[in-house]
Amino acid sequence: DGGPDASDRVDLPTCLKCVCLSRSVYCEDVSPDMTKVPPLPKETSYLYARFNKIRKISRNDFGDTVTLKRIDLTG
Repeated sequence: DGGPDASDRVDLPTCLKCVCLSRSVYCEDVSPDMTKVPPLPKETSYLYARFNKIRKISRNDFGDTVTLKRIDLTG
């Protein structure tokens, strides 16, 4: 039917809260109340989620993101 598949619907909320450019997701100062890693598009290579309230991450947060190269949670 040419419409979005199920994975597109899962990825959309993160890209509304954060900025998704190419293979990078920027959640810096975009959502200061963010307390957990958002669901990432599968093709994400870089996650920049600085200056938020994420205090704990798990392996499951990045399980579907096989191209991930860098995670920045500083701040």
